[in-house]
Amino acid sequence: MQFDKLRNNLPHSWVLFCMDYGQNYNCHFQDEAQSAHWSYQQATITSIVAYYHCPDDQCSEVTRESMVFISDDRSHDHKAVHHFVTLANEHISRQGVQINREIHFSDGAGSQYKNKSSFNDASYGVKDYGFPVEKHFFGSRHGKGPCDGEIGVLKKCAAVAVKGRQVIIRDAHDLFKYGQNFLSLPRDVQEHSHAKRTFFFVREGEVLTDFRMDATFVGKRSNYALKSGMSLEMADGQEADATSSEANGQTKPTYTYAKGSFVMCTWQRCGDNLYKWPSQRDVSWEPRENVVCPLDFPDLANKREQFRFKKSDLTIIEKPSSSRTISI
Repeated sequence: MQFDKLRNNLPHSWVLFCMDYGQNYNCHFQDEAQSAHWSYQQATITSIVAYYHCPDDQCSEVTRESMVFISDDRSHDHKAVHHFVTLANEHISRQGVQINREIHFSDGAGSQYKNKSSFNDASYGVKDYGFPVEKHFFGSRHGKGPCDGEIGVLKKCAAVAVKGRQVIIRDAHDLFKYGQNFLSLPRDVQEHSHAKRTFFFVREGEVLTDFRMDATFVGKRSNYALKSGMSLEMADGQEADATSSEANGQTKPTYTYAKGSFVMCTWQRCGDNLYKWPSQRDVSWEPRENVVCPLDFPDLANKREQFRFKKSDLTIIEKPSSSRTISI
């Protein structure tokens, strides 16, 4: 298994992440009113188990640190994952660990790890963190990894403590305080240890909801690895990263995030020369070479908020040889 081989032969200045979400924790009470059954507070639990070489120059051991993120924000999406990874990198860097490359292993959950936004974040690894990032995905199965064990320890210990009336956990912050006070490793922060467990609390609203525009990645479900590659110069002087994907042992280039390489299409056909705005946000990305020409803004055709293009523009749109996207 690639994960095991890399963990057992981790190069210096490399960091290995294994990431996974756990089922939300329901904050039960030992002595509760009957109506409390319908209004339990929930806590989001995410675990990142990191492997890195001990920053002590006199030590050559690999440190295993479990970073457990607890939040009252129940949005399990790629934006939260990016925020958790950022906090994890900042925490590891504060310990004096030099990172030249970071490898992420996770399952293929489309809303969290294996999506165009996650791939876009990987391409910005050098810009965001100062080092390249690779993403690898386990096959779809019900196997258990190191993250499942860490999440299980927290939930089991918390449930036993609540039933024993040792602690009252009302919400996500109480769960965080319990883990921080009773389950953190090592017990003595001054102890030189290669087995660590650290807890983080992320309040609702901390995660940025709109910080980067993402382009469509074709074939993401059939690829099991993505590596960030060389940087490209954008039209406005900023840089974006190229990406490559691996499938069946072969690496093939996919696309770049260079500004201006794609166009957005937000029209849907609803009749003879009648168009309307989609009822939901509908964004499509196309290469610049697929753009035939710019069009004038259409005129309002009726009271149903349908629009009509000019005949000259319509001739270009419906030209048989131009089955392409029109920039509007």
